[in-house]
Amino acid sequence: MVILLHANNHEVPVEEFVAMWKVWVDTFHTGKNFRDFCMPRRHATQSIHVSLDQGLAPCLDVMCRILAPEAYQNGMQASGLFMEENSRWLVACTAESPAGMEVEGAKLTEQALGRFHSAQPTFIEEMIAAATEKAKTIAAF
Repeated sequence: MVILLHANNHEVPVEEFVAMWKVWVDTFHTGKNFRDFCMPRRHATQSIHVSLDQGLAPCLDVMCRILAPEAYQNGMQASGLFMEENSRWLVACTAESPAGMEVEGAKLTEQALGRFHSAQPTFIEEMIAAATEKAKTIAAF
């Protein structure tokens, strides 16, 4: 499980997290391969609406907020502690922000990708369909 520490330790199945990651990359980082993409973290202590207004939708923090229960969506999620807790699934990297600056990023580990690819194809399709609906909401913002 991916643990969202700042959402009362909410647990997200790794397969669901990677499905959302794939959709996030396909939606906001066209032409990039989700398997080796270094996503900007851009964690911030501000409401999700402020993050979206600032063009941070393509970032891991907003993606994690969408996976969090609604009561926690206005709180930062992709912190350093989040990265430490989920080091089995994510590794730190240097990413390019939507504004073209070098920022802290995260990349999926081989272990996370392996869990995703070993899941049943129908389960993956369902996870991707659900993630696509969530991404459409944010992309339309």
